[in-house]
Amino acid sequence: MKYILLVSLLFISGGTFAQFKGVIFGSQDGKIDPIWGAKVFLLNAKEGAVTNDQGEFELILPKLLPDTLIIRAIGFISDTLIVTKEDRFANYSFKLYPEN
Repeated sequence: MKYILLVSLLFISGGTFAQFKGVIFGSQDGKIDPIWGAKVFLLNAKEGAVTNDQGEFELILPKLLPDTLIIRAIGFISDTLIVTKEDRFANYSFKLYPEN
């Protein structure tokens, strides 16, 4: 009985997490390509992720929102986005521009 209750609580609490997914592209020399290794970071929650070879990332949003999403990649101008509860389960595309 104790095990059923524990599993039920884990299942219920697991449903409260909200995903935030996105892809980061870079614009260089007239081409737009996914950026591998870009860092995506929630400022207040102190949670982050790194993009894969397709420029994709996924974060679990904290309960306390809004928060500031910071996007950084070497050779590109950083960008920010205010993330709110309405952004839960959203998929975004970001385009970063070169520093020069």
